[in-house]
Amino acid sequence: MNPMIHKVKCWPVPFQDVWDGRKTAELRLYDRAYRQGDYLLLEEWKMLPPMPAGAIVHDTHGPAQPAMLLPNPYTGRSILAFISHFTSVDTVYDMHGMKPARNSDDPGLVMLSLGSILRFEPHGD
Repeated sequence: MNPMIHKVKCWPVPFQDVWDGRKTAELRLYDRAYRQGDYLLLEEWKMLPPMPAGAIVHDTHGPAQPAMLLPNPYTGRSILAFISHFTSVDTVYDMHGMKPARNSDDPGLVMLSLGSILRFEPHGD
């Protein structure tokens, strides 16, 4: 079976940690068919915090727009990471011991170990 590329959003701080090599695993919802040997395409995503109604955002990539209609929350940076191992997380720990991590409607969690990575960033004009 050919490897798949799983495209996912990633907040700036954990994205930078993977970029710099400080973070070598990713805890994700088990909402897709992750497998060892697949690739994870992390795309840095900079969603804006909630703004008051009628607020205007001045984005450096275009004209001012209403806050909730900012067209592209992606920075353009991405990381292609090899999934060297994955573990389904069926239990979680809390202060009182172990308990089920999910109910029948919850997709559960998976821990993805990231092997070699390729970094991509947008070119300047």
